[in-house]
Amino acid sequence: MADEPTYKYFRWLDGKTCKRGSEVAPIFLARFSMYKNQARVAEKKEKEASDRETTVIKREKIAK
Repeated sequence: MADEPTYKYFRWLDGKTCKRGSEVAPIFLARFSMYKNQARVAEKKEKEASDRETTVIKREKIAK
């Protein structure tokens, strides 16, 4: 434990990750990051569509 950083409020309990875990973790993190970015893009598009719909509804009310 001499090479591990010390914290007053936290102590890491797990040992080093196994070889397979070390191989899979970067792939998993890359995919997770990709899906997270896709979700952000989808949320942005949904908000833009909602804003356009709100604008159209307001214009229709004014036109009546």
